Amino acid sequence: MPAAQFPEDLNLVYAGGVVTPPQAEAVRHHQPPEEIRALRWMPQSRLRDAMAPDQYRRVQDAWDAWEHGAGLPLLVSGVPVPVN
Repeated sequence: MPAAQFPEDLNLVYAGGVVTPPQAEAVRHHQPPEEIRALRWMPQSRLRDAMAPDQYRRVQDAWDAWEHGAGLPLLVSGVPVPVN
């Protein structure tokens, strides 16, 4: 969600591991709930082009934390906040 438009919204980022071709095919044929407007697969390298800059930054921070075992980041208005 763009922070300027929805400053109090909540973004959840899940690391689901590597999806196998049969799993991807099952998801393609699954009808999501009506509140999900779209579902698509894309490589991480294309995320910047598909998201608003503040949204991409939040996803990238979550990805970096997961990749480096740093735990979950807490971001307030897209800015990392120390968690004690």
